[in-house]
Amino acid sequence: MELQRMEYGKPNLFSASSGGFYNMPPVPVIASYGNAGQAPVTGSMPVRFTKRNFKGSKNDTNLTVSLEGALAAPVVSGGVPSYVPYL
Repeated sequence: MELQRMEYGKPNLFSASSGGFYNMPPVPVIASYGNAGQAPVTGSMPVRFTKRNFKGSKNDTNLTVSLEGALAAPVVSGGVPSYVPYL
């Protein structure tokens, strides 16, 4: 996920109150997806962030923060898990 630097302020404040960026509880990330010709499906995915990158170059007009993370729980869409791993 990529955020403008000014949008990163809220997650940064939240991370400070929870013991640091990498100690934050999972954050819900909303995504819409679907196949062509079908109605889009919107789901919430609990994500625990694992990486962040404050990238910028000399002539950039917008500063961004890139966040990467892993799912903290299975994605459930309409009460049905979208993926069940084989154990």
